[in-house]
Order: sequence, then C-alpha cells, then structure tokens
Amino acid sequence: GAVTFALLIALGVGGAGLHSSLNAFIVAVASATVLGYVVTAMVFLRQMLRDKITDFAWPGWGALKRLLITNGWQLLGSSMRQLTYAIMSITAATMGVAPCAAHKIAYEGYWFAGFLIEPCFTAANSLMPTELMASPKRGKQLAVVITGMALVLSVVLGIPIAWLITQPIFTADPAIIAITTLLAPMLFAKCILGNIVYPVEGILTGMGDYKYLAVVHTCNCALMVLWGHVVRTQGLGIEYLWIGMVAYQGLRLVEHYVRIAWTKPFSEQNRVKVLKRLAERDVSGD
Repeated sequence: GAVTFALLIALGVGGAGLHSSLNAFIVAVASATVLGYVVTAMVFLRQMLRDKITDFAWPGWGALKRLLITNGWQLLGSSMRQLTYAIMSITAATMGVAPCAAHKIAYEGYWFAGFLIEPCFTAANSLMPTELMASPKRGKQLAVVITGMALVLSVVLGIPIAWLITQPIFTADPAIIAITTLLAPMLFAKCILGNIVYPVEGILTGMGDYKYLAVVHTCNCALMVLWGHVVRTQGLGIEYLWIGMVAYQGLRLVEHYVRIAWTKPFSEQNRVKVLKRLAERDVSGD
C-alpha cells in the first residue's frame, strides 16, 4: 500500500507538470498502480517462500470439490454485487457529462469510506467461526461489537465525505458541484447503510452462509437493473438513481436482519448447524 501510494505521488501527481495531456496523466497513474501490484505480489511471494507456505500437499478430490463449491457461491455473490454497482454507473453515464461526473465523485467518496470499513468485514469473516465455536454468546458479542464499530465509523467518515463533495476540490465546474451538493445527503445515507451492511455480510460469510448471500445478491441485482432501466427510460434525474442506490443498501440490511432473525445462528441448537456447515467447507482433508 505504501509503495503504491508513493508511486502514485511520484508518477501521477508529482509528474503532472510533465504530462502533455490527460491521457498521459491517466497512463502514469495506471502505471503506478500496476507497479504497486507487482511489488506487492513480489513481497507476498517472498514471505510465502520464507515461511514455506508454498510447501503443502494437494487436498483430495472430495475436499477440492467442497472448496470449488464454496468459492463458486462466493464468486457468484460478489459478481452480482459488483455488477449492480457497475450498472448504476453505466446508467449515470447515459445522463450526460455533468451528472456522470457528479456520480463518479460521489461514488469515489463512498468507495473510500468502504475501504476504511474493510477491517470490520475481515474481522467478522475470520473471527466469527472461532468465537461461535467457543460459545453462542461470544459469537453474538462479536457481531454486536463489529456492527457497532461499523456504525460509528460510518458516521465519522460519512459526514466529512458528504461535505467534501460539495466543495470545489474535485472540480470547479458549478454545474457539477450543484449536482454533488444535491447528492451529498444521499451519499451520507448510503455510507451509513452500506458500511453497516458490509460487516454484517462478513458475519454471514464467517458463518458459511454463502448460498444465501449469492441468491440475495442475484435477486437484488435484478431489481437494480430494473430500477436503472426505469430511471433511464423515464428520463428521471441522477438523484432518483441515487435514491434507488440508498434503498438498495437499506434492502440488503433488512434482508440480512430477517435472515439472522429467522435462522437464529446464535442459539445453542442452531449453532451446531452453523458449525457443521463450516466443517463441510474444510479442505484440510477428506
């Protein structure tokens, strides 16, 4: 991360005066990012070789099959979620330069907040199996702590990010700033809901509920495709697209709440089912 940031500053921002065109600047930033990925891969590989992580025995077919099924559900869910975001951006691109630029600025603010919430998702995903195995109470406590932390971080991050997009920082175009100002309250709401939903999905992932997440993301994607079509064909403004995006995050939160309330994974009886589901994904052997 530090190397990539340094390369971005050196090749992108630092060398901005040397770039004769916007295209050259974009190439410089892209090159910095790629070089950062290469350095990261080399560091990871060196660490893996030093710790002899690469020395392992291939699992049997039964364990490999379980891994492929698990990753398949995860891939489907992740693909549908990202496709939803891509379709919203494609819809915004059909509305003209100013709405599309405003959408991009607001969206970058949302993604920035989302990346800072990433540790909550990772903690939920990695720690939930251990805590749930210890006791249902500890699993529930972990879920409450992570969700509460995500809520606090969402508010702390959402307020300045929503304010920043209303300022002439990313652009001096008054038309674009007027639209980003209109979108600022929706961005704040999206940050709150979206950055709570993400760790909750980490909790569900940590409990091995991949199939549910894949199905619900696929259904939600279909709904958002329909909403994007309505916004585009009816000539609605960019604010209506963002109202749908905020509602999308709220829908996910309600869906996951209902799922947890229905399956009761933190009860002693259902905890056994969850642990059995987690055991089925184990690829350490047949």
